Amino acid sequence: MRATRSMWPNRRRAGWSAGSTSRSHLIESDSRAEINALVVEEGHRSRGTGRILMQHAEQWARARGCSAVVLRSNVIRARAHAFYEKLGYQTLKTQKYFRKNL
Repeated sequence: MRATRSMWPNRRRAGWSAGSTSRSHLIESDSRAEINALVVEEGHRSRGTGRILMQHAEQWARARGCSAVVLRSNVIRARAHAFYEKLGYQTLKTQKYFRKNL
């Protein structure tokens, strides 16, 4: 699920995505793909690059029998949240991340 120069001939790479599938046989969990990273170069934002990357990720997931795509986004990334919501994604929860240095 990476965007390469071949997607945009004669240009630098505009963005990339990385993901993985996670399958579970638990009753409360379905087969899903998780997008671990979606990065669009600053100069290519709001030009459709992210939408294309997300479409490819969703096609990739469907081809592997996944029934959903999930991703995580930092709570301070309001612009990214609006982008995902525009594509039909819904916020399922907000959580805090804890760490203790030893």
